[in-house]
Amino acid sequence: IQTVSCDSTPCPTVQWTEWSLWSSCSPSCGVQGRKFRSRRCYLSSLQPSSQCIGESTGSEPCNTDVACGLPRRTKR
Repeated sequence: IQTVSCDSTPCPTVQWTEWSLWSSCSPSCGVQGRKFRSRRCYLSSLQPSSQCIGESTGSEPCNTDVACGLPRRTKR
């Protein structure tokens, strides 16, 4: 018996790109600052895909120890 492969094309693979650089922190002071980054999922043929496992975006707190300045008083 002889076995012949009927589809020798390798299955496409999916993979994430590298993470983007972190965004700037917004707001720039106080406890609510967050920064963000993202990545994209592609098939081996460089076609966008939604089949990757994991998150496409990430965030983390930032500038949590930077106190915001008080507003200046104006003369009346």
